[in-house]
Amino acid sequence: MTDPEDNQKEEVKKEHLEKEYLEKILGQLTSDKGRAELVLKLMSSEKYEVPCRLSKDYIDGIVSAIEGQEWRLTSAAKILNHFGFKGKAREYYKRAMKAGRLSAEELKEAGLVEEFFEQYENNEFAGDLDSAAKLAEELGLKEKANHLRRKAMELCEKKELFDYAAELAKKLGLTEKVIEYYHERQGKTEKAIFALYEMGCPESAIQLYEKAGRFESAAKLAENMGLFETAISDYEKAGRYWRAAHFAEKIGLVEKAIEDYEKDESFDSAAQLAEQEGMKEKAQELYTRAMEIEEEKDKPDFHHIAEYAEKAGMTEKAIAYYEKSGRGYSLKRGARLAKETGMDDKADELYEKVIAEHEKYEQHEDAAKLAEEAGMTEKAIEYYEKASKFDCAADVAKKAGMNERALDLYKKAIVLNEERGWFRCAVGIAMKAGMDDKAQELREKAIASEEAHGHFWCAADIAEEAGMKEKAEFYKRLDRLVKGE
Repeated sequence: MTDPEDNQKEEVKKEHLEKEYLEKILGQLTSDKGRAELVLKLMSSEKYEVPCRLSKDYIDGIVSAIEGQEWRLTSAAKILNHFGFKGKAREYYKRAMKAGRLSAEELKEAGLVEEFFEQYENNEFAGDLDSAAKLAEELGLKEKANHLRRKAMELCEKKELFDYAAELAKKLGLTEKVIEYYHERQGKTEKAIFALYEMGCPESAIQLYEKAGRFESAAKLAENMGLFETAISDYEKAGRYWRAAHFAEKIGLVEKAIEDYEKDESFDSAAQLAEQEGMKEKAQELYTRAMEIEEEKDKPDFHHIAEYAEKAGMTEKAIAYYEKSGRGYSLKRGARLAKETGMDDKADELYEKVIAEHEKYEQHEDAAKLAEEAGMTEKAIEYYEKASKFDCAADVAKKAGMNERALDLYKKAIVLNEERGWFRCAVGIAMKAGMDDKAQELREKAIASEEAHGHFWCAADIAEEAGMKEKAEFYKRLDRLVKGE
């Protein structure tokens, strides 16, 4: 349903001003300028309909009050047109048109479209022609707009105004002209590229970079546009083989990628790709080459040499370089490689070295893990004890069949966890040690501890694990209660 207030507003909008009433108001004003302002405001108002007739004296006075102001010529024309003075109105519209004061719609309303464009046939000012072209576009006259812009462009070319000529060529979609005016006439390659890019012609922009011998820039633009094959070609021409290889690998051109990695002397990258693709012999050949290049450096990285040697199948050389590197992780890898290949004595030697490194910095747990990995049971137990990891030491002893030693260590682990209040951990250790009564005692302590901290859901879990169904259900109800469920 329509709002009555809206209806009332609509009626106000359509209110008709009687001629006599309007003339009475106009007669009370003291100047033609004031009358002109009133009529213009009423005509532009959405609330009133201005009568189509008015005494000629008033019309003449109003028009004469505003005709001297060039920017008001259109207003004068509209007033004359409204009050039926069509011939006079047309005269004013023409004056406004020559002054460049008419919009596309006003030209159309005045019926001056053809006449408007005729006046530009012999115009020698590019800016005027471009403005006329804009109006032609607004009127949907595309051919006329293009004709005017082309004429403006040719004028700019004659006057060597190449920047303006290029902008007009860009509006006309003439890529070759854009290149000519920016790049060929002025050497402004970047401006030409940007214009071509804005015109939606990235291929032309790439070709221009190539023509200028700027292959890396061409490649980057091609890369951004996802034109990877073009990017690969241009990166190669620029001598940027690693980038070319990267994109060749990305789009599955494996042989091309390996070839470009080799040209870049990135033999490790080439080898990794060959290895990934199952090209075992090629991969070993490339790893060997990578190793040789690293060996030739003034300050070679022995760990890298060892890795390349290992992947090239040169096990003894790899182990020797891992040892020569002297770094903890290198020694560790060397020890493992020696162990994997049955070189037990060498493995033990390297394990001893890396364990000694960890011991030096009191990294007892790391030392213990390596000793365990090396099968050095006593050392593993010793270092786990130093790290207060009695349960881990017990596991090693148990695995070695040292059951009494393992039990003593499990007991130490339980005591330590009890002292720390880690009852749940202590339960797990007791279960591992086969100390069921102790495990049950620890569960009770664990439940009490969780209860004291308000962790009713944890207490419920522990009770459930112990098979205490009623207690578990009790703590679950408490948990739901405190959560408001």
